[in-house]
Amino acid sequence: MPKTNEPKNNFSELKEKFEETQKELLYLKAENEYLKGLRRLRMEQQMLENPELFTPSKDISSSH
Repeated sequence: MPKTNEPKNNFSELKEKFEETQKELLYLKAENEYLKGLRRLRMEQQMLENPELFTPSKDISSSH
């Protein structure tokens, strides 16, 4: 009998691990989107505080 329970337990463990991994993936995706939003807000704030840092330079010398 123990041999028939072994695959069932292994499947249950794999299923549990898969579900944990899916939850972690969803958490990390949400965290990534949150951090992207923070970065965007920080960049917008920096653009308002120092617009000269985000405008192209007019003094671009060409080597051609």
